[in-house]
Amino acid sequence: DRNVKWSISPDGVATVDRDTGLVILISPTENNGEAIITAETVGLDAGGNKKSASCTVKVNTVPVGNVTVFPQTLNLDAGGSQSTLTAFVEPYYATDKRVTWSVELPNPAGVTVNSSGVVMPGTVAGTATVKARSVSDSGKSGSCIVMVKAADAVLVSLPVADEYRFLPGGRIESTYLWATVMGTMNDDNPTTTAPAGGIDVDSFVIGRMEVRYALWCAVKAWGGEHGYNFQNKGRAGNTGSAGDAVTEANRNQPVTEVSWRDVVVWCNAYSEIIRKDPVYYADDAGTILLKDSRDTNATAVDGAKQLDRNGYRLPTEEEWEYAARGGEPGGDDTPWAYHWAGINTDTELGNFAWYKGNTNTTNFVGQKLANGAGLYDMSGNVWEWCFDKLIVSDITYHVIRGGGWDDPATGCSVAYRGYYSSTAKINTLGFRLVCSR
Repeated sequence: DRNVKWSISPDGVATVDRDTGLVILISPTENNGEAIITAETVGLDAGGNKKSASCTVKVNTVPVGNVTVFPQTLNLDAGGSQSTLTAFVEPYYATDKRVTWSVELPNPAGVTVNSSGVVMPGTVAGTATVKARSVSDSGKSGSCIVMVKAADAVLVSLPVADEYRFLPGGRIESTYLWATVMGTMNDDNPTTTAPAGGIDVDSFVIGRMEVRYALWCAVKAWGGEHGYNFQNKGRAGNTGSAGDAVTEANRNQPVTEVSWRDVVVWCNAYSEIIRKDPVYYADDAGTILLKDSRDTNATAVDGAKQLDRNGYRLPTEEEWEYAARGGEPGGDDTPWAYHWAGINTDTELGNFAWYKGNTNTTNFVGQKLANGAGLYDMSGNVWEWCFDKLIVSDITYHVIRGGGWDDPATGCSVAYRGYYSSTAKINTLGFRLVCSR
């Protein structure tokens, strides 16, 4: 008698046909997506017992939890150029990450979007909502507010989706967290050490490139007309002079000679321009927006409160290192353990970084190879401000990471840290933008 009967336990995950063994999924989340299917003989053996065998069913289907569109606001000129939106489906390991794009009604501006998220403005001014909806779960969607301005309107360019990367969260083990520089203890800051067990990093969005001089100048000019004041003018890399007019020769240089104070205030101005909620305030309640980086406002800016808002800001030191390592935690045999962003041998460092070994000046951003997360110049070109403070010999400093064009290879390591005062402005130091969502 070779006949068997099939059963399943628990029965909330799937069903099994009692006679044929056909398994049909009911819920991928019930009992963590696991069940035991058993086949038992109908007849008895010589000893009067039934024989059985079992199979563990593990459901691989991962449902979509959320859809976010980036950027969430977009300014376009009537009759102007197109722009590409990006839909981030979470979790990143969801089974079906497909989305459909559509423009919600009313749509007085005549905005269109294709199946790849490419948005085209109409010929008249107006506002439209572009939506990305999950194919597998129509209840999950994200949207972008598209504002089409008259062709003669003066706008500061919005961030282009292709210039930013969404990084899902993860954990930096203490082994990799600013602990060593190519096997040698980093004593640049002896007062702090990597936390035991490592640090968890939430998901965030980060700029693929260091902030360009052209964008710095555009936002600073807008800020000057809207109540913002800056201590420093900013400089295009280490060329020309501070406050030079933007030209084709300097527009894509990383901005330098901007202090930590300047950058915090500038981030607020940029957030306002692109209709995000600014992050930095002088009070915990978020009522005193920081708009002045001058020395006369030093106390307020140095005590900046970083609130949980969706505007642009400086990365935390942990976020910076997580991104520099590629945003995909792994073991010692993965790119996660590389000494530099994108590479593990100094003989090939020149393919990924501008540093003392191959340049004597700053260079246009994004000219070298990207690291595993698609980010450029995480090692070399210019150091980058982080938000974090360090107390060294009772003096408060702010963390800088990444190394610059006049540093040796060791200074450009993803595990190396430096620090400067909040007023420092040098031609080897710029910054990169991040936002929480």
